[in-house]
Amino acid sequence: MNIKLFSLAKGEASAFAGSKKLIADCANAFDNEGTKFSNFASPKRMFIAVSQALRSADCIIIAVQNQSYNSIKKMLCSALELETQQHEDIYVNLLPLFEKGKISKNALINNSAFPVMAQIFPTDNLMSCGFAISSGSQSIIIIPLDPIKTAEVVFGSLYSYLGEKAGVEENEDLQKLKLLRLTERLFTALKKTKSTLAFAPVNGIDLIQKCAGMVDKNSEVFRFSQSAEARTPSQPVKDYIASCAQKTRIETKSNYAVAVSSAFSGNEDDSIFIYCAVSDKNETIVTKIFAGDEEDAKSLVNIGVEYALKIAGNTIIEKDSELHSKSAKATNKLRNNIITITAFALGGSAAICAILALLLGNG
Repeated sequence: MNIKLFSLAKGEASAFAGSKKLIADCANAFDNEGTKFSNFASPKRMFIAVSQALRSADCIIIAVQNQSYNSIKKMLCSALELETQQHEDIYVNLLPLFEKGKISKNALINNSAFPVMAQIFPTDNLMSCGFAISSGSQSIIIIPLDPIKTAEVVFGSLYSYLGEKAGVEENEDLQKLKLLRLTERLFTALKKTKSTLAFAPVNGIDLIQKCAGMVDKNSEVFRFSQSAEARTPSQPVKDYIASCAQKTRIETKSNYAVAVSSAFSGNEDDSIFIYCAVSDKNETIVTKIFAGDEEDAKSLVNIGVEYALKIAGNTIIEKDSELHSKSAKATNKLRNNIITITAFALGGSAAICAILALLLGNG
């Protein structure tokens, strides 16, 4: 698959290097020839380059600096004459933030507006979600360029989307690759902050140990506890897995700790869920993750490990950049409810190039 990468950002290139590496690593897993970013500070120049790339590329990925993400999204939709609408699930989940005064009316409208036939790549708090539009065999993907949101889109959606486009099923090799990349991201964040992280010896530990051994060969930042206390019958799973993370951090004298529970079935329905916990000296973040329609208990453990590695990386990066906040998160069950529509009724790449040329003019 021929994939072309473009970034649109202002400021120091080093500020976006980590985010662009996540995207490039993902793209190169499906592009045999290898691809790298073409970087732009001007939207007009970038769109000209995009129109040229569409003559041969199967997939265009545009990474846009988070601060200007929604304005570029509008510009792209205008360029391609795409009808937009408010995505119902995203709008409904962001509406309480607007009603509480945490986001503006413009933020509510802009963050929930997408092309009618787009496939959504949700971020955890549904702000600056990525998306893909398709024309025949070609796709254009827009992703926020941000230390946290890029990772949420890449690992939550991009690997699966490109895998499907390339005819690769969500198999064990792809799963292992995602876990390895997440472990590398976590390792880099820990090294940068001179921190350590321990893993509780509960569920998913075999997967974690394999990836950690490949990345942290000298055991510089990753530590492993040797024992975990048993859960009492009356102890809620959420409390137990939080306690495992907290005690593992203290026992190993680490800055952070991670724990993943077994999969459980709901008492009132057939839902399957899992908990993962990330702990530091100030707080423990516990996330409940529900299985999708085609996910069983075993696959949910893999997803739980993914989430734990991602959240741990996010926590360290946020604290390092002094961006750590208590902003409300959309329910994790929403990841299974986002409506995805992949068809996109617009002529071929020639039509796209013509529309872009018309909008951009000759200047």
